[in-house]
Amino acid sequence: MTMKQKKNIIIDRVISRIEALSKNESLRGHALEENRKFFEAVRSLPLYLLWLALGTPTLEKNRVPSFSELDPEGWGKDFQEELLHFERSRFPSILTPLCSEIIKMIHRIPDTGGRPMILASIGCGPMELERRILKALLKGKIRHPVVIFGIDASEHAINAAYENLSKCRIPTMEVPEVTADFVKDFLFTGNERHRVVLCKRDVLEISNCFPPGGIDLAYHRNLKHRLPEIRANALDNMLEEASSRSIEAGEYRGWYLLFLSAWLGWRFPILANDLVFTNLRSPKKSELRKTERKSGTRIKIIPGGGYIKVRDMRYQPI
Repeated sequence: MTMKQKKNIIIDRVISRIEALSKNESLRGHALEENRKFFEAVRSLPLYLLWLALGTPTLEKNRVPSFSELDPEGWGKDFQEELLHFERSRFPSILTPLCSEIIKMIHRIPDTGGRPMILASIGCGPMELERRILKALLKGKIRHPVVIFGIDASEHAINAAYENLSKCRIPTMEVPEVTADFVKDFLFTGNERHRVVLCKRDVLEISNCFPPGGIDLAYHRNLKHRLPEIRANALDNMLEEASSRSIEAGEYRGWYLLFLSAWLGWRFPILANDLVFTNLRSPKKSELRKTERKSGTRIKIIPGGGYIKVRDMRYQPI
């Protein structure tokens, strides 16, 4: 079976699902129809480029959710698989500079008094980024014992993360919930130097998982622009309370990523759909610069359409 045939099979399944949802989802009928137009267009490059020119202004204006957001239980597994395949490819992405930034931040964190360092990956996804961080840990590039907590509301994401990390020589466990008492007990049990804990939970419930200031470094990627503004602001406030250090990373809005989706569409149509629909809700480069001037946070613009925003209340760059 050719790649095009595989892609068309996926698209046929998606369109069938959209038609089924449309019968019972009148409130989201517009969003489902916009997604249907995308998948019809991505069958061929000329149609897709035409759709990019004519369809994206409507999406940008109305903040239309992607198909994986509309039907996370039905298609979340496919989305996580496509995302993981893409992140493991050699195509330029934000993962490499983000991994480097996180490792630099870890080295900058002062002594933790004998306890392991706590990292929290908010909306962790399949955790390809963490696999690279763990690879650095195994090479001895980080002097502290580290526990990474991966928090995601999607069961598909947690399953994909567990499978992705299973080949690492670092213990990984899934727990039904994380509480301050669990964290306190867990940190001082076991002889392993580095560990990973996965938990399916709403990302805005992190304050119930850790005591104030209990996270040494929290980070998230491509998360805020998926949230309504009120929840995005709540995420910022929650992270300020939970940790004095945080990193926000993602792709800023621009034509580069929209045309990248044309290439992705041939292999990963569900991922391409998510990339386009969510990118149109991302901040522009000019908006990021404005935020940097107002808030005093450090923002790095990454070649290829990405950005990394660093907040470290205990460190001021010279």
